[in-house]
Formats: sequence, C-alpha cells, structure tokens
Amino acid sequence: MPEQGPAVIGRRALIAAALAAAAAAAPAWSAGQTARDFVEAIYRAYRTPSEMSASGEGVAIDSPREVRRLFAPDLARLMIADAAAAAKKGDEAALDGDPFIDAQDWSISGVRVEIHDLGPDHAAAVVNFANFGKATQVKLELVRLRSGWRITDILWPEGTLRALYASK
Repeated sequence: MPEQGPAVIGRRALIAAALAAAAAAAPAWSAGQTARDFVEAIYRAYRTPSEMSASGEGVAIDSPREVRRLFAPDLARLMIADAAAAAKKGDEAALDGDPFIDAQDWSISGVRVEIHDLGPDHAAAVVNFANFGKATQVKLELVRLRSGWRITDILWPEGTLRALYASK
C-alpha cells in the first residue's frame, strides 16, 4: 500500500472539499421538485451566498445533456441542432448570451421569483433581479414532464428564446 504522508492526506482532503463545494453549488434538478424549486435552483447558481461579492458560476447549457435537463424536448432539439450546425460551419449559434439573465456578463443581486400556476402541468415564472444594478425581468414558461419541470420558452423584453430558432 502506498505511503499516506501528510501531503497526500492534505491533497485528498482538499480535493474532497472542492468536490463537495462544487456539488453544493451545482443546481439540483429532480423529478419531484416544485416549479419554484426548479426555477430557484437555476437562479441560485448566479448568486453568491451574500450577493455582495462576485456572482456565481451560472448555469452551463453547453452540452446536449444539460440542455435536455432544463428545456422541453422540442425546444432542446432546436437548441442542440442549432449549436451543432453553427459549430460545423464555424458560426455563432443563435443563442449568444445567457438566456436566464438576458446578458453575457452578470453581477446579480436581489433575485425574486414569482410562480404562476397555469394548470396541473404548466406554470410561468417571473424572475426579477438587478444585473450590475440594472433592473431586469425574465419570464419562463414551464411544463412538468415525468422527468420534472422543463422550460418551454424564455421571454425577454426584446423577444423569446423560441423565436431565436423560428427565424432560422
């Protein structure tokens, strides 16, 4: 058995702590959560505990798996196909910013989530926050599937996520 000196034990403890912190910071998606839990998990990723220092890491949607975990199947297919086609051509994808905050950069504070029940399997979320001190509102249309809540569209003042793909 290899030696387990203080340096090795210290490195392992540091790695374990880093993995635990990353797991705690990652949004948790589950089939049993409420629409509010789903939306709040998304926006929790943009905040730090105090909301006074640099913002969180945000939600990565840079892989088909992550896109499918967040978006309704038909919208996820559009997003994934567009990203693949853009990559193949060396172009930019239709979505060139973060859809959850309607920006490319952020310093988020004061997140407030309102959930509007639209039926047993449908809801809408209105999310208000300040980004670099500017009041911002994003609306999410939601559907509950067997696998949990998914986003069917995101509405910003200048348009919608779904409309980005309809124009292509």
